[in-house]
Amino acid sequence: MNLNENLDKLPKWAQSEVRNLKMRLEEAKNTITTLNDAPPSNTVRGHGYSLGDEPIFYLKNNETVTFKLPNGIIHVRIEDNYLDINAHSEFSHYLFSRPVASNSLEIHFIKQ
Repeated sequence: MNLNENLDKLPKWAQSEVRNLKMRLEEAKNTITTLNDAPPSNTVRGHGYSLGDEPIFYLKNNETVTFKLPNGIIHVRIEDNYLDINAHSEFSHYLFSRPVASNSLEIHFIKQ
């Protein structure tokens, strides 16, 4: 017995729900394919930490990514050719950046 035969035995409302879910799954797959295959030229790809990891998301120009930390919130966005980083802390902490290596920078909050 194949999947279609099993679906035919379901009540009409369940068959309709399965069709709806399949359609939504296809739409989601198409959206992911579109984003992965044809990013705009002003788009930055987010990816895992090690080289060779597959892209996870695309960040377009002027879109913001927000990081919630225990001491506050850091907003990062792409503005043309640079990163705009700003932060808010409810605990009177300053935003602190520290070079770690020639290609690495730590950003965190410190107390006043």
